[in-house]
Amino acid sequence: MLVALSRAGWGSRVAPAQATQSGSAAGGTMVVCKSYWQLCSAVGEAGRVVEMSAGSRWVLEHLRLHRVTVILGPVYLVTGIGPAGESLHALCRLGEQLVAAGLPFLLGGGWNMSPEQLRSPGWLKRLGG
Repeated sequence: MLVALSRAGWGSRVAPAQATQSGSAAGGTMVVCKSYWQLCSAVGEAGRVVEMSAGSRWVLEHLRLHRVTVILGPVYLVTGIGPAGESLHALCRLGEQLVAAGLPFLLGGGWNMSPEQLRSPGWLKRLGG
């Protein structure tokens, strides 16, 4: 599939699904956009190159749009546990990556919790939201 996307002029970044203890798969995310949108390495604060990042429940991609680089990322958290356990751990790791990058970002996906639950651990405040 990735080869076909590339041949058709699309760039992509993939974080594969992870096997669970029950033998099923969880997570798995992908960013796909037209190649001319320039998926790229990004330069963050103090001129450091910010590496692209993927956890088992998200993938972050730097997208160059005209004169600004933004971080684009789908997120897929565990169903039914709210801001706890693996979901809270994923949010903390994701937040660290976003803060380190120091760039504007747009996240979307399967949060699998209410907005109130997402706000409750203070995660959004640490990100400036």
